[in-house]
Amino acid sequence: MTHPNPGDQPEQTEACLSRGGTADGDARQAVASNDATPAPADDPDEPREGFHVEHVAVSEAKEGKPWFEWLVLACIGAAFLFAIVHRIGFAVATVAVTSWMTALVRLVCRDRSPWKVRSVTFDCFIGVILGIGLMTLYYSLRFLY
Repeated sequence: MTHPNPGDQPEQTEACLSRGGTADGDARQAVASNDATPAPADDPDEPREGFHVEHVAVSEAKEGKPWFEWLVLACIGAAFLFAIVHRIGFAVATVAVTSWMTALVRLVCRDRSPWKVRSVTFDCFIGVILGIGLMTLYYSLRFLY
């Protein structure tokens, strides 16, 4: 069987194959029925029709400042050195005070804070609770023995 316009056959067959048809009569039937299923987009980043895509804005400009993060790392390093020389109390106190100071800086500076992880409330809560939890755990174990 010949088609009235032989140039259209490969395009129609490719369109049907992309929609799940076969190259023989099944494909011709799908084209003839004017199947409205759109072919998948060639660009995987382009959202398909009917799908809502929200991209999360991640920006280093909106996060913490590297110099402050390095300062916090230096404090944690000092606590590690205290722990190595068997001054566990100093190590725990250093981590707790560092945690409290990061929470205080975040609370005072708000959006201009050099220490940003999540929201102001979350950062302050985690900072304070971490410090209290570490000190409570250390002293409860110390008084236990």
